[in-house]
Amino acid sequence: MQAEAPAQRLWVTEQLVQADIAGAVLSWLPQVRPEQLRRLQSRLQGGRALCIALRPEGVRSESSPAALRVLAQSGPDWSLRVQVLKRRGPAHDTTLVLPAVPVSLAPILTRRSRVPSRFVSLPTGARHAVVRAATAESIRL
Repeated sequence: MQAEAPAQRLWVTEQLVQADIAGAVLSWLPQVRPEQLRRLQSRLQGGRALCIALRPEGVRSESSPAALRVLAQSGPDWSLRVQVLKRRGPAHDTTLVLPAVPVSLAPILTRRSRVPSRFVSLPTGARHAVVRAATAESIRL
């Protein structure tokens, strides 16, 4: 569902959660306030749906009633870096690095495109001995 205004997004999310017609509801809620999140959380009680409120990284220090908060960022070599910001139980300080190669791309990716960080090389002009010597000489001047 597409809703332009923040209030509409929140309303649509609440309606989908209350209707209990989906196994999961993912909703982009960049401007939602803590009290609105609490109301959404109370609507989830008794339902079977999973609700994931996606928010920008800039709100990570704001309070939230969510039992689980994570920060997900793209990492090198088709990986996803997940940092657990809040969870029930003891703190989890380690960043999780998960492989994230899209299933449809995996069969066609070359070794180089699958793990590009392993194939980092010198700049193109620095491979030749004369160029390396000239570069070293210019540094001494």
